Amino acid sequence: MIPVLAAAIPFLAYVLSDLGEGPVWDERRSRLYWVDIVQGCLHWLDADASRRSTWRIGGTLSFLVLTSNPDRLVAGHNATLVALDPDSRQMVQLAALEQPGDGRRCNDAKCDPTGRLWAGTMGWGDSPQPGSLYAIDNAWQPVRKITGLAIANGLAWHQGRKEMHFVDSPADRVVAGERKS
Repeated sequence: MIPVLAAAIPFLAYVLSDLGEGPVWDERRSRLYWVDIVQGCLHWLDADASRRSTWRIGGTLSFLVLTSNPDRLVAGHNATLVALDPDSRQMVQLAALEQPGDGRRCNDAKCDPTGRLWAGTMGWGDSPQPGSLYAIDNAWQPVRKITGLAIANGLAWHQGRKEMHFVDSPADRVVAGERKS
C-alpha cells in the first residue's frame, strides 16, 4: 500500500492550461517553470509565489531543460530545439529534429548522466507519422537513434550504468537499452 500524505499541499497559483506538463525547478533562480503544450506557453512562478509570468510563444511547446546559463532554457518548440531567455523573451532556433510541416512535434527530453540531451518526437493531430528518439551532440546536431515510436516519454537513466529507459506510451511498453556514445 502506498502511504498517503497527511499534510496539506499548498495552492500556489491558478493557471489555465490546455495541456500543462513538464515542471522544472531552477534552484539558481528559485523558480518553477512549466509548459502548456497546446497553447505554446512557457509559465513560471517564483519560489515565494509573488510573481507568476506567462510567455505565449505559440505553436507547441513540449519540454524544458535547464542549461549551465541560468538565463537560458532549451525547449522543444514544434519539431525544433530552441534556446529561450524568459526575461528578454528571446527565442533562437538551435536544431530541427523533424521536417517542418510533416505532422510531428517534440514531446519529451532529458539530459543523460554525461549531460547529453535526448529528445523524442511524435505524430501530432491527424498525422500518422511515427516519432523518433534523438541524441543531440555538442554542436546541436541531432542524431536519430530510434525510429518507429508512438511517443517517447519519461526518459530516465540508471545511475552508475549506461542503461536508458523510456515509455512508448500508446504502445504500452517500457523500453530499456544501453546508451551508446
